[in-house]
Parts: sequence; C-alpha cells; structure tokens
Amino acid sequence: MSMFMLLFKTTLQYAIVLGTVMLMTGFLLYSSPKTGDDDKTIIAKILKEETSPGHYSFTATLENQEASSKEFFYRLKAEKTGKSGTSNSNQSGGAMVKPGKTVNLSNLTLNLDSEDQWKVILDIYHDDLHIAADTLSHTP
Repeated sequence: MSMFMLLFKTTLQYAIVLGTVMLMTGFLLYSSPKTGDDDKTIIAKILKEETSPGHYSFTATLENQEASSKEFFYRLKAEKTGKSGTSNSNQSGGAMVKPGKTVNLSNLTLNLDSEDQWKVILDIYHDDLHIAADTLSHTP
C-alpha cells in the first residue's frame, strides 16, 4: 500500500470517528432538556414560616431577573388532608414585576400538625405560557 493510500485511509477513519462524535454530541445537546436554576430568569418560590405552634404562613414570591418589567399571572393552590378532613384553597392574580426585583404575590395560612398531608403549589404564567413553578409538600 502506498504512503498516499495509507494516509488517505487513516484520515478517512479519523473523519468518520470525528463526524460520528460531533453528530452524537449535537443530538444530545439538542434533545436534552435544560435543567437547573442557572438558565432561569424568572424564579418562583414558596416561603414557609411557622408563625405559632401548628400555624404556618406560606408566601408566594416571584423574582424577575430579566432586563425589562413584565406582567405575570399566578395561581397559588393549597391542599390539606388530615384528621379533620380535607381542605383546598385557591388564590390567583396578576403582578407587574420590575427587573431585578422580587415581589410577594400572595400569602396563605394553614393549621398543620405532623399527621397532616399537604401540598402548596405556585404556578407562574406570562403571555399565557407556564414559565415557573414551585411546590412544597409533606406526606407523613
């Protein structure tokens, strides 16, 4: 085999391997959903505070890390199941949030004990698109 043919065969093998690696990397980058908070510019959080024994306050907050003010719609839902039965609470509304600011959207209070099962869900929408969420829950 001539030196030219050997060089051509080796170069072709490397090109095939490199092309396959690039194709697979591109596929993985394209098909992988983004996760983690690094890419989020709108952050929804539920803050929980025990105000007195058995009484808890849940505050829905929204942080706008984008460069412009935006109008948001939120839904805050609480579900509780315990010895005394089942209860549900729903709150919703809108807020204009300036860039770099965090606002309290809503607050609710629940009487809870360690045997209660509960879940508090916050959903944030902008232009009818679901863009952020947070959930706190307890299952005994």
